[in-house]
Amino acid sequence: SAGKRPLKNLVSGPFSVGAFTWSPDSRKIAFETRPAPDADVARKSDISEVDVESGKVRAIATTPATESQPNYSPDGRYLAFVRTPLTPFQPGRIVLHDRNDAKERELPDTFDAQPNLAGWAADSRQIYFSEFKGTRVVLYAMPVDGPPRAAFVPKGTLGVGMRLNARGTHAGLALQTASEPVEAYTMDLHSMKPVQVSDANVNLPKLPLGETQVIHWKNAGEDLEGLLTLPPGYEKGKKIPLILNIHGGPAGDFTQTFIGAAGLYPVASFASQGWAVLRVNPRGSSGYGLKFRAANVNNW
Repeated sequence: SAGKRPLKNLVSGPFSVGAFTWSPDSRKIAFETRPAPDADVARKSDISEVDVESGKVRAIATTPATESQPNYSPDGRYLAFVRTPLTPFQPGRIVLHDRNDAKERELPDTFDAQPNLAGWAADSRQIYFSEFKGTRVVLYAMPVDGPPRAAFVPKGTLGVGMRLNARGTHAGLALQTASEPVEAYTMDLHSMKPVQVSDANVNLPKLPLGETQVIHWKNAGEDLEGLLTLPPGYEKGKKIPLILNIHGGPAGDFTQTFIGAAGLYPVASFASQGWAVLRVNPRGSSGYGLKFRAANVNNW
């Protein structure tokens, strides 16, 4: 009564539980397990499924690879997850586990080989995921029987933590551009037209921001990309000082996020003081495919 419900310990063992999700019929829960919560075993993740009524646990994916992000299809047939080999620079793949016969199959490669599952379409015929693409995070659709396609390319960039509703008809997402701060949106997956539902940053001071351009160039045969922010009121042809801002990782990725946001390097503050700021995505960066990300291995 009064909203109180008895607690029931479903699963216990010598492991730490990560992400988990309910099956469509609410009878099962799929969950990640790791040997411990320590950072050095964070990639040693497996997936199991527990029957809520009986507490019986069934192993779903227990290979030496990292298996994470369990996600049931609305029709209950599949449990999708992402498998990433522990050996360096091997592709992360979306895997379908068929709950009828326990067979699994890997779906085709994604562009950057680092899919972040968002959820299933209502008809269970495709699963949506987000992934870096150049200086953006883009929403992709992966059919159960075909190659992925870009489903929504934002004006600026998506937030990584995008989610779908239980029916697979709408998405909840965060959007921002270099000149527009982040806000929350909902999006009908049929029209792919986002509708703003928050005003979290509406009262931010409207200080002048310099223009941020996506620029491209070639070096040693590689196509490189970066974000160049100019000071407010910059006059074309005028000589000004330049800050070269280099990301770490090395497989990081500069994206078109709001330059006035808090961060280790305050791009908008630098620009307001008359500096141009160049943020480079050199070889070794995410967002340009697996080959590009591995290009500086033993070859700085």
